Amino acid sequence: YVREVVRHINNWRKEAGFNVEERVEIEYEASSELAAAISEHREYIAQETLAHTLREVTTEGHGFHAHVSFSGETLVVSLRHAAPLGRL
Repeated sequence: YVREVVRHINNWRKEAGFNVEERVEIEYEASSELAAAISEHREYIAQETLAHTLREVTTEGHGFHAHVSFSGETLVVSLRHAAPLGRL
């Protein structure tokens, strides 16, 4: 699951027009098994996707939105530019 999450998020980063080195904020909603995998591997996913924040939410966030289903699991993601350091 985790490799699929990273792959989809990085593809969505490209689709949304983010620069390769640009940090992002990620909000997601996922089915229970997938949410557990994301939670367990949060640091790895954040590192691989350049996520400043990776937060589970129950409502649609702001910014670029995408969703996917794979292996019987569902993932909904919102991506937006991360606030510059010092302006959090």
